[in-house]
Amino acid sequence: MKRKRILNQTGVIFATCLFILISSQIANAANQYILDGASGTYTTTQCDSWATNRACDSLPSSLVRGDTYYIADGNYPGYTLDDAVDGTKVITIKKATAIDHGTDVGWNSAYGDGQAIFQYPTAGDVSRRTIQITVSFVTWDGVTGSGSDVNSYGFKVVIPSDFGTDSNSARGYYGIAIYSLSGLTNVIVKHTAVIGPGYKACLAKTAESGLTFNCANDGIWGKSAMSTRSSNVEIANNYASSWVNNFNLYGFADSSIHDNYFTSNTSGTYIHGQNGNLDGTDNISVYNNVFHNSNIYAMAFHGAYSFAGGYPYGNRNTKFYNNIINGMQGTYMSACVGLASYEADVIWSSHFHNNTYLNVQCNSGAVYMGNLTDVANKSYAYNNLIYNVAYPRMDNAGKTAGAIDHDNNA
Repeated sequence: MKRKRILNQTGVIFATCLFILISSQIANAANQYILDGASGTYTTTQCDSWATNRACDSLPSSLVRGDTYYIADGNYPGYTLDDAVDGTKVITIKKATAIDHGTDVGWNSAYGDGQAIFQYPTAGDVSRRTIQITVSFVTWDGVTGSGSDVNSYGFKVVIPSDFGTDSNSARGYYGIAIYSLSGLTNVIVKHTAVIGPGYKACLAKTAESGLTFNCANDGIWGKSAMSTRSSNVEIANNYASSWVNNFNLYGFADSSIHDNYFTSNTSGTYIHGQNGNLDGTDNISVYNNVFHNSNIYAMAFHGAYSFAGGYPYGNRNTKFYNNIINGMQGTYMSACVGLASYEADVIWSSHFHNNTYLNVQCNSGAVYMGNLTDVANKSYAYNNLIYNVAYPRMDNAGKTAGAIDHDNNA
């Protein structure tokens, strides 16, 4: 009995300590309110309500870990999230809506029925990235929006169509950049329409060769070092259009890209485009997306980044499923889904299942592997539905036999 009583007391003490810990974390978290045209500042008012003299006109230069930042309809400058990690405390940037807007103090329904628009360039910004995330534990969530309706998304990120000739556009530019060579984790990007300027003739001179070329640009772009991969990144329910690459990830692992609408990527003389691109990745799940009106590739795989970093393969363990590939620009695509450069070992041990192809011409095939050094690392394509598609082959014609196992495709 005595032993049982001691155990019960220990359990009560543990539960009490846990409750105190959770309560203190909740108490330390706060909501802050961002309203276009408001006059408050974090120093004077802590952006603590929707009242126009209390809310802040834009995101403060430093953000508080654990806080949620509600953003009303309006126009805002680009922003870099770079506040140091504090344990697992998340910085949450969230579109205010009628249903979820924090406090009712000063709230006006007109603040939550439209879009918060972030636009590059801004004064003094040479990063060429409208929204840049360089730290872990960040949630960027426009809350509303899905499918092809660009105006339904709570957040919109825009680079103007006439942008591309100023000195800041020397190499390329990005809508949302998830960037750290040290590797990031627990980053979420959701419900944002990311609109590019199309293929721009922003001519630049490379220091290495002096060659003139046209700039690349990416809607949702991520890069980490091969040795310190970014992981647990979720890109979901977004819309991206009019970029060379509507999404483009380098060196990421254990992440997902799902329920997005990618449309009308662009290409030019010196650089080809794709609705989506992976380079040097491991265990990326790409599912429930629409790849609409693709140019050159719907979903491409490169190996340049991984090979340059000494990695023995381009992309491993990709899961590409339940996607719709519908329509194209031009007379054909080089391949609908598959290898885009480097002849060997770009795609290893990957799965392409339950996808739907409509009204496209896939010159190299619906799924195309290229060469593979060891067919033990072959990929699989099963249960895909193909309608009105020219060259829907999956036999990897002219390349390594047995690099892909395919069956039950209609």
